[in-house]
Amino acid sequence: MTPEILKSDVHLFPPRPAYRFRNVADPSKQTNEQCAGKNPPYGAAINYYLKSKPKDNIKLSIYDENGKTVRTLKTEKKEDLDQGGGRTASKPFKMPSNTGINRIFWDLRYDKAKRIKLRTSPLGNDHVKVGPKGWRPLGRGRASGPLAPPGVYTLKLSVGDKEFTQKLTVKKDPHSAGTGEDIKAQTKVLLEIFENVNTVVDIINKAELIRKQLYNLNELIKENKEAAPVIKASQELDSQFIAVEDFFFSMGLTGSGDGLRWPDKFYVRLNSLAYGIGQSDFPPTTQQLEVHAKFTKQLAEYKIRFNKIIKEDLEAFNQLLKEKNIRNIISALH
Repeated sequence: MTPEILKSDVHLFPPRPAYRFRNVADPSKQTNEQCAGKNPPYGAAINYYLKSKPKDNIKLSIYDENGKTVRTLKTEKKEDLDQGGGRTASKPFKMPSNTGINRIFWDLRYDKAKRIKLRTSPLGNDHVKVGPKGWRPLGRGRASGPLAPPGVYTLKLSVGDKEFTQKLTVKKDPHSAGTGEDIKAQTKVLLEIFENVNTVVDIINKAELIRKQLYNLNELIKENKEAAPVIKASQELDSQFIAVEDFFFSMGLTGSGDGLRWPDKFYVRLNSLAYGIGQSDFPPTTQQLEVHAKFTKQLAEYKIRFNKIIKEDLEAFNQLLKEKNIRNIISALH
């Protein structure tokens, strides 16, 4: 901290190197142990100075050595979170903007996966409503991004229309037996799985958007006797989307007792594969690579199947609506 920094409106301090520590077995301890210590937050400590509280929101973007965005840290709203209430609910991340020195921690992970938004009630459980936001979470959590590999990253602090940058070095855990090449091989596969997860989310969200419109349409025209062909066609179209969605997750999930009643399907299995691969600093095993290849092939097949429904069956249904002078079903929100 210098007089020059105190005179500046904003200053992003050069961060200390951050160690990419890996988990080891926790020591055995009693509940509420009085002599237990508390570790600092995991990851990189990032400090910045604000001469006064800015009018605009601030954010911190993190880029890898190739200039690709790894993570964006910004203030979250409570409604942006999809976890349930109670002790397990996470608090929205806050990007502090107090006068003076502020500190945040980056957990060295990539951005989270996209959020699944279910716009319909669970199959066979119409009593579970989507809520005031118009959607409900899957109830299987939102996938965290992979752990970033060791390297030099660029931090960019944005305050209004001004940007401030610094370099951050992320180091390998000195106690880890994995090599830098091992971690690179692992990260490559994890990012491929992560991309597959986001593809699944896109398919589910698009299917849910369409199915919600079909249900709303049927509710509006159900009293009209001439609408019978439209209702029948919409139900047939709905069943095709359900067949695709049901491959990715159990569509009867209600958020209560699901683990006892429903099996984990493709979406959870993808995340489980990524979790297993990311537990150490070693490259994926032969078996893990085989499963990854199998999952990638299955996803490609269902993506083709889904796109065919959109291109052919939904288009044919919209043509029927046009003949009946009914507004068409949209397949995306812009």
